[in-house]
Amino acid sequence: MLGGWDPKGGVARHNLFIEDMRVRNVPTNLSDITGRMANGNSMFVFESADLCVVHISHLHHVLSKQQLGELGRIDIAFAPIDGFMTMSHSELFRVLAQIRPKLIIPMHYGWFGAVEEFIEKAKALYPIRTHDSDTILFSQAKLPRRTEVLFLKGE
Repeated sequence: MLGGWDPKGGVARHNLFIEDMRVRNVPTNLSDITGRMANGNSMFVFESADLCVVHISHLHHVLSKQQLGELGRIDIAFAPIDGFMTMSHSELFRVLAQIRPKLIIPMHYGWFGAVEEFIEKAKALYPIRTHDSDTILFSQAKLPRRTEVLFLKGE
């Protein structure tokens, strides 16, 4: 298991290859009751078959120039849309504008009303679609030309 933080303190750094996929992290900060913890979290980036996917994770802030540089080009972003435990929707939209993925796949939406609130705000920015399965295959050629949100079928 790859941790998003270093349990001994310091910055977690991962950069490994699993067959034809590169997995790396970009350290970020985390907020808790006591305040902001530097390097207490990571976004994970998966690169394979000319696609670059980021799992935004429990991000609690907009990205710095250094973090954006470490991310590089992002095609697909798994984005936390709870609007509460991670970051507000307005902060999330700022991060998504920074990353500029072609596809946003929502996650972390177990909170009451989170999906509806996210959709109400997101529909002014992006087309929103749903997929009838919890899995999907993508290639560069199948990515939308303009950024859109795609909800996968959940349980």
